[in-house]
Parts: sequence; structure tokens; C-alpha cells
Amino acid sequence: MPLTLLFMELTQEYFDQQLKNLATKNDLKDLATKSDVESAVTELAGVINKTIAEPMEKGFAELRDYKTVKEEVNELKADIVKIKHALHLS
Repeated sequence: MPLTLLFMELTQEYFDQQLKNLATKNDLKDLATKSDVESAVTELAGVINKTIAEPMEKGFAELRDYKTVKEEVNELKADIVKIKHALHLS
């Protein structure tokens, strides 16, 4: 297709026809009010909290517990070694 034909098709009528089907700001204004958006954000925050934040926090708490237990076990092992040495058992 020659370049001149392409430019000939790009008329004001062509653009008006293409833009006719696009929604305007006024068309979209009533679709979502501020309270709708705030409600959706609150609901989404609740879903994220329940499905991501709370399970992650629980996992972190378990990791802290495992670390504490491991430290206590290591201390007890060291104490047992000291006791065995004191009693001449090893």
C-alpha cells in the first residue's frame, strides 16, 4: 500500500469513528465511587492478611522457637559434658 494512501485514511472522520467507542471519564465516573474503592482495598487487605501475612508470621514464630530450642539443647549438651568431666565419667 503506498504511503500516500495510508495518510489519506487518517482523517478526522477516521479518528472520530475510532474514538466513538472509547469510554470517557464521565462514562466511568459512576462505575466506582470512592467508598467502593475503599471497600475493595479493605477487603483485599483482609485477604492478604489472612492468606499471606498471618501464615508468614506463624512461620517466623516457629523459626524463633526452633532457634530457642536448639540453643537450649546445645547448652544442655555442654552442661552434660561438664558434669561427666566433673564425675570423671568420660
